[in-house]
Amino acid sequence: MDDQKKYKSNYRRLFTGVTFDHTANSLAGSALIVGYALFLGLSEFAVGLFLSLRVVLMFTAVFSAPLFSRIGQSKLAVLTTASLYRLSAFAIILIPFMTDDVTLRAVIFCVCISLSTVFAHLNYAPMVNWRMQLLKPDDQKRFFAQKNFVVLLISAVLNLTLSHFLDQNIGTDFAYTMFAIILSTIVLVAVLEITFRSITHKPQATDKSSITIKETITAPMKNRETRKVIILQVMFHFFMNLGTMYLAFYQIQYLEMSYLFIAILLLISTIAGMLGGFFFGKTAIKKRNFNLVLYISISMLMLVFIAYGAMGNYVLYVVPVLSFLWGFGATGFGLYEGIVLHETAPKEYKITALSCYKFYSGLVSLLLVAVTLLLLGGNNAVIIRAIFGASAVGMGLTLLYCRFAFKGKHNHTSER
Repeated sequence: MDDQKKYKSNYRRLFTGVTFDHTANSLAGSALIVGYALFLGLSEFAVGLFLSLRVVLMFTAVFSAPLFSRIGQSKLAVLTTASLYRLSAFAIILIPFMTDDVTLRAVIFCVCISLSTVFAHLNYAPMVNWRMQLLKPDDQKRFFAQKNFVVLLISAVLNLTLSHFLDQNIGTDFAYTMFAIILSTIVLVAVLEITFRSITHKPQATDKSSITIKETITAPMKNRETRKVIILQVMFHFFMNLGTMYLAFYQIQYLEMSYLFIAILLLISTIAGMLGGFFFGKTAIKKRNFNLVLYISISMLMLVFIAYGAMGNYVLYVVPVLSFLWGFGATGFGLYEGIVLHETAPKEYKITALSCYKFYSGLVSLLLVAVTLLLLGGNNAVIIRAIFGASAVGMGLTLLYCRFAFKGKHNHTSER
């Protein structure tokens, strides 16, 4: 088999593995998991705590580069970490058999989610590095666009199907069975991901062979272009997480949306994401005018948070439009960050730059735990709407940062 055929074969295997990976992540981060937490009897504070922990624990990514620089970024090491990530999350399905005490259930739930999150962030950087090293530069944009299309489509179909049956059985003796099927589906998708990863060629990592924690959080920031991108990512994801942390909970608990209706909204976001991927890929990203991507994407997401914060129950009349804006905008920023951080980071710090960004993002997100404490005061519907409003203001500040940090045609020419 010649080199071109080998490359195409590995491209297909990598594409399939990454598609299953992101599909599992999409299902695990959906309203279905929040619904399972409520099914277990977790309080609003406990739900908010586990949602905030999933974000805050991003800082553990700082240990990723030092860890893999010592044990090596072998295929076995990377896939073992990925397996632990999935198994930790799947353990929550056993909670009803462990105890009937709601407090203890909340503790076990948060521990399982925390362990899963830690392994996920330890594994994220070497996984991304694997993908970026295997793909040719000219194929990366096509890969992201195709992957987003397929992931959004599969996720929407699975969510619609699972949500329909869950609505039919919620409140009955079969409710737990449905949640078990949902979690088992996530695990099955994850197993398929790891299977396809295991038969995909993994190039030798190019990062420095020995990296300390201090170097992980300081070295990438010395590069001016890399530093600007990391600051942007930290700002964007903090305000994004602030707004989305309680979104599914708010939809289920206070807007009283059915799981099927939420899945339909996801389908609308899916269609918007497909259109967004085509639009951004064919226009701004192809011409490397990343400012256009940032302004459109962040503005759309800001409008979504404004509506949820200001309209109360009347937001139900416009949620299809908001879901469209959400899918279009989130896809645009996802395409942007999927390319630029790896491009701007110096060759020896590709994986380190990813860990650096996640460290600072997790550190800043400690504030989300303080936000969770607000739910102990009662009148939580109003508090959550205020959080949506704060997220909208934050998105506005992120736009201002883009305006002053990336002047001219923002195309990310890296400094070496």
